[in-house]
Amino acid sequence: MGDFALMRLFRVLARFRTSLKRVFRLRTFKTGRVIEAQAVLQERDHRADSTWSVTAEAVVDGELVHCVFKAVESHRLANELAAWWLARQVGMQLVVQAMLLDDADSLVGSVAGPRYPSAKFRRGLGTRFHDAAVFTKPDYEGLLDLATHPEVHKIIVFDVLIANTDRVDKNLLRADSFVVFDHDKAFTGQAWTACSLREAAAVTPNSHFEQYLQFAGPNAIAAILKVAADWQKRLVWLDVAELDELVTLDILTPDDAEALKEFILKRAGSLKTMVQGVIDRNRE
Repeated sequence: MGDFALMRLFRVLARFRTSLKRVFRLRTFKTGRVIEAQAVLQERDHRADSTWSVTAEAVVDGELVHCVFKAVESHRLANELAAWWLARQVGMQLVVQAMLLDDADSLVGSVAGPRYPSAKFRRGLGTRFHDAAVFTKPDYEGLLDLATHPEVHKIIVFDVLIANTDRVDKNLLRADSFVVFDHDKAFTGQAWTACSLREAAAVTPNSHFEQYLQFAGPNAIAAILKVAADWQKRLVWLDVAELDELVTLDILTPDDAEALKEFILKRAGSLKTMVQGVIDRNRE
């Protein structure tokens, strides 16, 4: 069986899996409700794109979850959920579990008082809370060490896959291993349109985390490219129809969802080439 025929078979099997999920009403994205808001993590600053966030307790599938909750607009929320979903597809266990949470407006308002825009928290993103230190940029020797780290290799490839421009120190935790989060600026940014997303499917924007490529030797470069090649093969099975749930959850329009799926499929199919381009750009 040729590669094209095999790919078509994979797609058929993936669609069959999605159909079964719909029959049994299984959700791709977890949803829940905030039951107690606890503390404000950050206050609004001068930036137009800044967000409010709180620590909170939420009930998701009958489980009490300690999480960080923030209100985000539809495309930013779609970016977060799609990035979390893609991380699962490639077996990358670094992204904090993402949940769509509802009905926190009165609770949040009671935490911060009248200055807090509680109405914006009617719906938002919850991510499971990690009691870990925010990653801090190491010295020169530390940079050399990180360039050889297998998890750093995965993060670099993942950021190319989702076109992430915002992998900065504050959205990477260093627990027993790395935990990445905060992907609302992936997929070309926060205010994408279906048209702009289609036009940018082959673009590899600069990411702050690419700096480690400057310190990567031949073995590290080979390891990064192997991750990209392995993921590209795995993503042949990718069932982008699962992202239609973002439409049924009133997060995206059907056209936006189709553009997002096209964007992901195009990048998944040329991931190794795109990663090679990023390596070349950072080692000129």
